Amino acid sequence: MKSIFFKTIITAFFSVFIFFSVFRNVSGQAMDDQILMTIGDHKISVGEFKRIYLKNSQSGGSDAEPVTVDDYLDLFVKFKLKVIEAENLGYDTLPKFEVEFSGYKNQLAKPYLTDEETIEKLVKEAYERMKLDVNASHILVKTNPDASPEDTLKAWEKVEKIAERLSTGEPFEKVARGTSDDPSAKTNGGNIGYFTVFQTVYPFETAAYNTKPGNMIYPVRTRFGYHIIKVNDKRKNKGTIKVAHIMVVIPRGSSEEVKTDAEQKIRMIYDKLQAGENFEDLARKFSDDYNSAKNGGELPWFGTGRMVKEFENAAFSLQKNGDISKPVQTSFGWHIIKRLDRKKIGTFDEMEGEIRKKILSGTRSKIAEGTFIKNLKKKYHFSLDSSNIKLLYNTIDYGSFQNKTWDKKMSVYADRTLFKFADKEFSTKDFISFLKTQNGMAAKDTPQWYINSKLNTYMVRQLVRYENDNLENEYPEYRYLVKEYHDGMLLFDISDKNIWSKAIKDTTGLEAFYNQHKNDYLGKDSIEIAVFSLKDASQERSVTKALKKCKKKKDNFSCLHSYFPPDSVDAPVTLSVHKYEKGEDHFIDEISWKKGYKRSVIESGRNKVILVLDVPGPKPVPLERIKGQVTSDYQNYLEKEWIKALRNKYPVKINQKALAQLKSTLDTSAK
Repeated sequence: MKSIFFKTIITAFFSVFIFFSVFRNVSGQAMDDQILMTIGDHKISVGEFKRIYLKNSQSGGSDAEPVTVDDYLDLFVKFKLKVIEAENLGYDTLPKFEVEFSGYKNQLAKPYLTDEETIEKLVKEAYERMKLDVNASHILVKTNPDASPEDTLKAWEKVEKIAERLSTGEPFEKVARGTSDDPSAKTNGGNIGYFTVFQTVYPFETAAYNTKPGNMIYPVRTRFGYHIIKVNDKRKNKGTIKVAHIMVVIPRGSSEEVKTDAEQKIRMIYDKLQAGENFEDLARKFSDDYNSAKNGGELPWFGTGRMVKEFENAAFSLQKNGDISKPVQTSFGWHIIKRLDRKKIGTFDEMEGEIRKKILSGTRSKIAEGTFIKNLKKKYHFSLDSSNIKLLYNTIDYGSFQNKTWDKKMSVYADRTLFKFADKEFSTKDFISFLKTQNGMAAKDTPQWYINSKLNTYMVRQLVRYENDNLENEYPEYRYLVKEYHDGMLLFDISDKNIWSKAIKDTTGLEAFYNQHKNDYLGKDSIEIAVFSLKDASQERSVTKALKKCKKKKDNFSCLHSYFPPDSVDAPVTLSVHKYEKGEDHFIDEISWKKGYKRSVIESGRNKVILVLDVPGPKPVPLERIKGQVTSDYQNYLEKEWIKALRNKYPVKINQKALAQLKSTLDTSAK
């Protein structure tokens, strides 16, 4: 199994390059182009080494110990030896490598395939809007995004008529209830309450934030249709709050009896709280919100517009953590709310990452994408042949997609150019191939809308693909980054095979390595002692006599046991033998570690005689106990041997003159 730990390290090692800009060559391009070293038949320039050295010497932070050029040169050579070997063995042509590398490459390309300036503006705009809540009302006239010109005109005329009624002074709420296609307008008069950034579609949000309270704006087009928006109020953002609640549900359509029972139940729970009972315990016992009840009623953080108005207002009116509200009624039933915590919106630096993530994953990203495509068209002199495109409008309809004759009809114009950019032209034939990968025309689609929609998708795809294919030529920092990821992945794969996994799988080699280096894994000093436990002090004489008699015996331990039993309640003297390592017992550490040393002690009111039987030298720790350490050492050994073999296979030659110039340049720039 591959070591995820090592792969993570290597990925992190190379991903650090993202955060550093490429350093300018202070000695000019000529020096960077010099060959610093050759490894086998591979030539490596001063510029390649210098760029990687500077980035990695900066990556440890200001407190890190600086890495000298000579030290890094040795690391760089070892790295290159392994990568060259991996390339020569075809590791970068394996299907698994190609798939994984393609994924990394696509991730690295993303920042280059969007308009970063637009993203930055959207992030700052969202943060500024986040500071305010907006209360607005609206009237919706529904129309589909792909509506026909006739349907769009009808919707527009309806908006104009509604606006005319409002201009004469008719109340907005009244007009909304009678005309809006938003079903909620029947009950709320079009008022959607307070909201903040990211809670409505972007065009609606933008219109509301850009309109002063009391004013009206129309028509505002969103994917839902046309809106007439009236801004009622703006207030400072209240931040977010965390609460717990106890809920008594009142199902829709409930009888008055059910409603009365629910109110009596919530009053009973409130009385228990007032009497000092625990909120969390009562929530677990009585709350009808089963998901939160098991957590003592605790709800996720929420801010403006996330809860119904009555619940939100009651929650934010609680003044401090721990405060509990009186029973609050909402459309769902009754609630008692306890404030757990509250916080204001963070600073821009604190919120930037979260905001950026929302923008990139939401519809706002289309704005940046649109700017990016517009810039690409200008950059590559994009041109569209409208006359040839119009010829296609009358060649297809819904029926031709049903009977599968559309491609034959369009093939009449197969050689006509539809658009071109850079050095590429795209014809109707190319477009037909693309359309075969798409869903066909729907019954509601007009030929003009269908052709324009699909052609736009095709044009964007071709522009982005062309830009993506040229990133390495246009952006040196991207090219370097791709190369570094490529080499880093090769480094991992070949190192895993030759070192990490090999050391784990090669149990025979590991055991042989351990046996050859046993003395490098010695344990602590140890001691073997005999403990004579005496019924009274007078028995020490018998111990002394026995020791004298057994002294000349080769196996004095067996001899001593013949005089004293190992375990007997009635015996005047018992004998036990113990082994200790240094540091295991403080008292044993303090006695003389000399064979034959004897000492009398009193322990727990009983006389004892301690005799040092043996002080063997430290012995090797069994492999099973230190397998992790030995495996690590074996991996280091395998790497050293492998590097020796690679150096023989790919001789390394350093251009000492170029190296000296590089050191001088780096020293000068550092000063």
